[in-house]
Amino acid sequence: MPTPRIASGKSSIGPSRSLRLRSSRRVIRAKLSRRSYTRRVWIRFIEDLRAPDNQLNDELRANLISIAIWILNETEKIRKRDSSNFQGIIDITTIIRDGLK
Repeated sequence: MPTPRIASGKSSIGPSRSLRLRSSRRVIRAKLSRRSYTRRVWIRFIEDLRAPDNQLNDELRANLISIAIWILNETEKIRKRDSSNFQGIIDITTIIRDGLK
């Protein structure tokens, strides 16, 4: 969002507000980037699990795909502001990461 301007070309809002707006934009961009990254990782994970050469047993693959779909749905709810369950996503991701070590 562009900073409001007056005829002289100077900002029509105070420097403190202008700084807060720029900071707020950076936070929003960072959140969007994290959500986008999370989606890409989980979509790639699903693709790998669905691959015919994946060596995990069918039940484990199906369970992991179900979890991945839940995470994708939850991130979409967060994007729409229908949920703020960041911690649930973090917890599940951490459990899976630790199990893969």
